[in-house]
Amino acid sequence: MARRRKDWYEHLVDQSANDGIYTLIHGYLPHNWEPGHELDMVVLRLGDLPAKLGTIPGMHISQRLRKEDYCFPGDDYVLLDDFQLTPYLKAARRMQIVEDFEEREFIELLFTNEPKEDIADDEEPQERRSIPDYRTVTPATLDNKEDAIGIAYELLKNANERELALEYARMAETFLDGKGVIIGENIDKDLYEVIRIMLGYNVVAMVYAWNNKIEDAARIDEHYLRYPNVWDTLNDYINPYLEMLMAKKQADYLHFLFEDRDFRNKFLAHYEAYISLLVNDRYELTRMQEVVGIINRVNNALSAYV
Repeated sequence: MARRRKDWYEHLVDQSANDGIYTLIHGYLPHNWEPGHELDMVVLRLGDLPAKLGTIPGMHISQRLRKEDYCFPGDDYVLLDDFQLTPYLKAARRMQIVEDFEEREFIELLFTNEPKEDIADDEEPQERRSIPDYRTVTPATLDNKEDAIGIAYELLKNANERELALEYARMAETFLDGKGVIIGENIDKDLYEVIRIMLGYNVVAMVYAWNNKIEDAARIDEHYLRYPNVWDTLNDYINPYLEMLMAKKQADYLHFLFEDRDFRNKFLAHYEAYISLLVNDRYELTRMQEVVGIINRVNNALSAYV
């Protein structure tokens, strides 16, 4: 029985029916994940399966692992055939990595939205504020300026209306510049707010780079990119920014960023992808699988942003 001949990222893209797959992959899966086994790689739970998908046909179920040999952390898991994923990827809202009792990792499809954040016993529940639809507001009529971050992100995520995203990014920058965070008695809460602000600046820098405003992007990324103590926390947000710069062929600026040895060592796979793509395509890679995934994203997923 033929196996996948491509890396898992490219395979999921090929199996998907729409561009939503990029949001799922980039939003929920570690960039350096690998199956590490020869079984099919995607599972779901019957209890989470939407009614509209009905019963899973037998031909959609993997033949590489018998159900009686399953050892997933639940009795309603189903391992899907790698070449029958399309309807399930289309319906999925989230993904996560799940490990069975044989320490094998699989991609689990989830069909519900993010769970609501837990509320402490001494806190009053607050109604979650939704971001306005960019089609029903304008930058001039936006009441809550913080919403400019969410709107800019929504447009960025869908590679939609680049110039409008730029307007909201500029508004978001003004809002973020006006935020002042003082570390007080509640250190955890204050640090969380610092990270939120840094994530906002990341969205602004991404939109500026998307609009070829590289000098503006460089000015903004100083708010989060140059602090080693947050690299682990912001890893999943810094990576797409570096990939955007590669897609924009910003070799000089990437050279400047990677001159910092600590930064280069922390994001080594992205450094090697940058060298291979923009400097020397004969460069000897030390992290082949990671770099290939990055290059695929730059050449395919980010093509709409160029």
